[in-house]
Amino acid sequence: MQDFVVDRLTQDHGNIGRVLSLMSLQLGFLNKENTTGLALLGTAVNYLSYFPGILHHPLEELMFDSVRRSAPVMGETYGRLVREHAELASAAVGLSASIGLQQLGHDADLARLQLQGEEYVMAYANHLQFEEAEVLPQALEVLNKRQWTDIQTRFVFKRDPLFNRERLSLYENLYDALMGESANLDKAVATE
Repeated sequence: MQDFVVDRLTQDHGNIGRVLSLMSLQLGFLNKENTTGLALLGTAVNYLSYFPGILHHPLEELMFDSVRRSAPVMGETYGRLVREHAELASAAVGLSASIGLQQLGHDADLARLQLQGEEYVMAYANHLQFEEAEVLPQALEVLNKRQWTDIQTRFVFKRDPLFNRERLSLYENLYDALMGESANLDKAVATE
């Protein structure tokens, strides 16, 4: 049971990292003459709001809630986890709004959007690193087999809407871009 939860979270982190790398590339390509990447950025932010917020973060929070009950001293880590999830959700809403305004031509400051996007990408990447370096190791140290089974039983398993055969049509262009940039993204993820 432990393997299911840890493998699922690790796979999700890798997929999220690929989307973040693509976002970073797209942000770098944007300029006043070329804003075609805005639609793709909007789709990426939508995915990063929908999938982690609805399916990934609840699994992490379920897992770490068990850790917190077993080892109350780890409550500070749990608080940070939940706080960062909320901050990322809020930042995604702001970034999505900025992308929409840019697409509608209501915001001429493309550099501000690029900075906002890069800050979001960096915050998310740092959050993933925190989870890999602190959250998962603490869970592996504290939880027993029964607790891992309970987490898996309580978690409603749903497929990633981007990285599976039944992906939502909303994410087709994002999937195509990820597959087209696969070699570049793999290099970018490896160097982060």
